Amino acid sequence: MMELMADAAIYPNFTQEEFDKEKDILLTALKAEEKDVSAISGRVQRALAYGKDHPYGEFTTLETVNNIKLEDVKTFYRDYFVPANAYLVVVGDVNFDEVKELTEKYFTSWIKAVPPSFTYSKPKDVYNTQISFVDMPNAVQSEIAVQNIVDLKMKDDDYLAALIANRILGGGGEARLFLNLREDKGYTYGSYSALGSDKYEPSRFRATASVRNAVTDSSVVEILQEIDRIISEPVTEKELKNTKAKYAGRFVMALEQPQTIANYALNIEKEGLPKDFYKTYLERLDKITVADVQNAAKKYFSSSNAEL
Repeated sequence: MMELMADAAIYPNFTQEEFDKEKDILLTALKAEEKDVSAISGRVQRALAYGKDHPYGEFTTLETVNNIKLEDVKTFYRDYFVPANAYLVVVGDVNFDEVKELTEKYFTSWIKAVPPSFTYSKPKDVYNTQISFVDMPNAVQSEIAVQNIVDLKMKDDDYLAALIANRILGGGGEARLFLNLREDKGYTYGSYSALGSDKYEPSRFRATASVRNAVTDSSVVEILQEIDRIISEPVTEKELKNTKAKYAGRFVMALEQPQTIANYALNIEKEGLPKDFYKTYLERLDKITVADVQNAAKKYFSSSNAEL
């Protein structure tokens, strides 16, 4: 398997037939998204947060896809699929020395190279809350997103506290946004939040909902109020206890999957984490306090410098 993987990786066979097939699939998907409110909302969110000249703010269009040729794909692969960008993670009933020998045997022909570098401006939060509208006459629902830029990395001391704060606010059916906008108000099938982390670039905090057109304004008010509440008021001990239990349970269950072990090993190397990051995960999770959660919410969530 190592031999086959190395051969396919180092000497890929990009054919015109496969290129045309994948291009047609992508073009069909883009055409289907032209009147998809959710897809358009996602594009606008990223463009507003990062700017269209930033890699995270760019979005694919019919024109950009049609500009790509097979040779562009080959060039991209040669430039970026290089040892300086690569990690090899092997998990299983294996011996390190044997894996090292196989790696040296089959990957020796991989030519050393440094990927191209480029620069772009760092995204920043807006000075005051800004509201952007996209008029979609065909829409039966409004897509709402409240977002702000965050600078969160996995190696940060408050990383787990930030995840817990987000989970309590909008991490599922038992979270505050869901209970408010769906269970209490009946505005939507669900309202959620997400908190990104990125080693290289600022990421985003987002609170979202798809709601009936008639309650768009009311939904925005409720989302902003929930963001303000978790920033200004401590979460309850019950919320904290239940959220910790969910994280602990999922962490333990995930360890049964070899892919999880591989991802954890990769994270330690890629994110610059302490070697015992996952060994001490449950211990660090248990030590998180109500104050830790509120401090994380104050640091990473915002309604006063947000984009809607």
